[in-house]
Amino acid sequence: MPLDDNTVFLSSRFEEFAPLRDALRERFATQDRRPGLVMVGLDDGAATHRPPPAESLGRLRGARFMILLLGEACGEVVDGQGKSYVNLDYEAALETDGEVRVLSEAEACSSRQD
Repeated sequence: MPLDDNTVFLSSRFEEFAPLRDALRERFATQDRRPGLVMVGLDDGAATHRPPPAESLGRLRGARFMILLLGEACGEVVDGQGKSYVNLDYEAALETDGEVRVLSEAEACSSRQD
């Protein structure tokens, strides 16, 4: 799948990083239009027919850039996957030719789930 050079996928736990996600979305919306970067993620309110895991991975696989925010916990486990959304996003990003940046405010998630 070809990557959109203007798309930045943002992955994180929604609750923990809501203010930062909002600030980043605002920053991308008001940036100088020359770079033309657009932030995507599951918190944009867009309606879709696909279940959240499929929608998330579909958007991620089309993005040239991925920003992963790690915090205090890994997030909820996706039914039938045994992994969190953030973990699945990260693994899928590593399978693309895109650039992945991981930003952590705490120790990386361990194998524990909350």
